[in-house]
Amino acid sequence: MIPEYSAVLSNISLSGIGEEAGSILPHVWLAVPALFVLALCTTARGRIVVFTGGVLLTAGTSGDVGTSKIAFMGLALAISAISLLRLLRRGAGREDRRVSAILTATLVFAVAAMIAAARGFSLGAPILSIVRDGVSYLLLIAALPLAADAGRCYNYFQVRRAVLLVGLLSAAVYLANMLTTRGVANLGAWAGLLFGSFPVIALGVCLCLVEGSLGRHRGLWYIAAAGQVGAVLLTGTRMGLALFTAILGLLGRRRRGAPGVTRLIIGLALLGSFTSALVLILAPHLAGLHFLMSRLESGIRAIQGDIGEDLSGAQRLQRYELALTYFESNPVLGHGLGGFAYGTNSSSAFEYYLDTPLLVPAKFGMVGTALIVLGFAILFRGLLKPTTPRPSTQVRAQFVIRCFVCVIIFTTPFGAITENKGLGVSVALASMLVLAPAETRPRPERAKSLGGDRPQRQMS
Repeated sequence: MIPEYSAVLSNISLSGIGEEAGSILPHVWLAVPALFVLALCTTARGRIVVFTGGVLLTAGTSGDVGTSKIAFMGLALAISAISLLRLLRRGAGREDRRVSAILTATLVFAVAAMIAAARGFSLGAPILSIVRDGVSYLLLIAALPLAADAGRCYNYFQVRRAVLLVGLLSAAVYLANMLTTRGVANLGAWAGLLFGSFPVIALGVCLCLVEGSLGRHRGLWYIAAAGQVGAVLLTGTRMGLALFTAILGLLGRRRRGAPGVTRLIIGLALLGSFTSALVLILAPHLAGLHFLMSRLESGIRAIQGDIGEDLSGAQRLQRYELALTYFESNPVLGHGLGGFAYGTNSSSAFEYYLDTPLLVPAKFGMVGTALIVLGFAILFRGLLKPTTPRPSTQVRAQFVIRCFVCVIIFTTPFGAITENKGLGVSVALASMLVLAPAETRPRPERAKSLGGDRPQRQMS
């Protein structure tokens, strides 16, 4: 037996073994990050991290639905289902009205999405186009249970740091992507690999304004806010002016924690000064002052006269009329998901995105649009309800929500905010700000049931 075994071994080529090992090793190394992600998904803390990071990594890769996006959406829905089961098992909705509002809003959004998906399928839209057209709504539905489950596992200051970090990162990526897309500047090959989301930037700006008005280190917070606003304005996107409307969310009575009028005026002046200085310093090196001035002048002409005089305004007007035509042809249920998808793997006739608020009624009709509005009303009303006791951190978190709602309202004329894939991340982080306790124990208890982290107890 030994001579035969030696003969077999002598016929095996060492180079062949090396080639086989070289072809297998890359697949083995891919299993390492996959196992790490799966390990994170076993805890409520980790699931929200996986969701946020996954959106930033996959949502901006391309306009089509690729394998990575489908895999991530499947993972997001799976971990969201785990969080939802944990919330229902421990009766979190009965214990906390805010969690109950989050779960109710999730149900309303899910019903609206299912009606629109069924409508699109009945009109002959392929499954891939339906998924492509409903990505932002799927991510929003998945985000809410994850936020409700992880809300008590982080304290307010941890969530605040996360919102600031994600907002600054998203602003930098948004600047690079927009300038590269418009051909104004080329800021590197990494532009487009991450997702720069306007709602995430808006939440970061709102947090900075609230902390600058009510918290400590006010100058630093206004500088951080100016950095995010300036990044949006440097792209020539006039929608960035809507970020200044966040200051309206801070209006209110002093006895309810609102800052005084004098402090608001000073804060707005600081924000405007820091933003102007940042734009004037960076514009010659990035977009160029001529580009920004031409965008500003065309916007002013559009406001003073016919909106069609501005190229961007003319395109928006054309898409507005097109979406209105689709809505009028089927006002009750709309045309469903799938008919408005665009991209190389889409079967629809659209080669561009219908950047208009009427896209939502055209897709969902009056029934679905009413459900979406109802879902947001339930969500924000529940998050803004005061609790007893009401710590100062919750007061600040609820002012962040108010400022965020103001930005969403004033951004709506520029486009449908619900179509943005980053809306789910921003709403999840905003919900966690409200749910997070003022302070928590350093180490949470481990739950024996499925899911991992048990919410941390508030320190006395």
